[in-house]
Amino acid sequence: MAQDDIQGQVVDAQGNPVSGAIVELTKSYQSSPTGQEAVQRTTTDSNGNYIFEGHPDGDGTTQEWHVSAYNHDGTAYVNSFNNPGVTAELPSNAIPDSAILHYPFGGRSGSTLVEQLDGQDGTANGLTNVSGNYYVGHAESGDGTDDHGELTTWGTFGSTYLTSDFGIAFTVEGANGSTEGFVGTRNGAAGNNPQRFELGWGNYANAGELEFHLRDGDSQDGDIAVNTDAAFNDGNKYRVFWRKTGNTASDVECYVNNTSESLTTVLDRGTFDNVSDFDNPLYTHAHYVDGSVSRFGDVTLDNLLVYDSPTISDIQADYDIQPWS
Repeated sequence: MAQDDIQGQVVDAQGNPVSGAIVELTKSYQSSPTGQEAVQRTTTDSNGNYIFEGHPDGDGTTQEWHVSAYNHDGTAYVNSFNNPGVTAELPSNAIPDSAILHYPFGGRSGSTLVEQLDGQDGTANGLTNVSGNYYVGHAESGDGTDDHGELTTWGTFGSTYLTSDFGIAFTVEGANGSTEGFVGTRNGAAGNNPQRFELGWGNYANAGELEFHLRDGDSQDGDIAVNTDAAFNDGNKYRVFWRKTGNTASDVECYVNNTSESLTTVLDRGTFDNVSDFDNPLYTHAHYVDGSVSRFGDVTLDNLLVYDSPTISDIQADYDIQPWS
């Protein structure tokens, strides 16, 4: 069978292109119409277009390809697509299957930060939605003073995902590099060395060096932090993928633009294993410190994804879907 692209456009009931819709490609077997296999998932670009690259043609008798499009809340869209075999000069932006949360930071008219996989939308507080060469043509920019996003508590993110293999990826663009937060939260208020999850640069590290910090409910008995040896605060876009494959500092990896980075261990206190769900929201462009939002990031962030047990191939695929990569 030929290997061709399946592409098309998602529109709403009024025929308007839908940016950021979830599009799924399945193969249906006519002998068993109810048996469908999910093959690939992607989201539409700023013009409502999608593309699935390199799939064999349906043979018209035993199998065919089917495309479905949905809003992040599960609402189905009207969708139209060309027959397999039509190649379009469109970017492929398929999300790896191990993704569990996705904030594309697309264009918005209100304050809602749409989450596309589980409906866990967030709220922008002062952030500027900027346009440019970003995942769906937009990103969220903070002023480093008080702008931030609030992404809810992420359900069982703390107790379920932080203690297993997980990954978190985002694009960062900034030139300051001082003690600033990208993503972070803590339990409780001031004191008592509370459970925390913090990503940023320039805290324990030097200016512009990326940092990953986890502390569990045992206070400093499960406290791990690492930072990159290289700095990335030159104003360019960088795709950052943090992956944790175990519960010690040596199990943390960082990939920048799909390249493994050399890391320095800052904290390596025991095993990170006693974790509950966070009781405070997770913030973007900031951290949560001593009972309030602080360490505001003078950065632009784009296309935030959280992964469950990501593979090396997922890291490559995550980088490849960035339009500037």
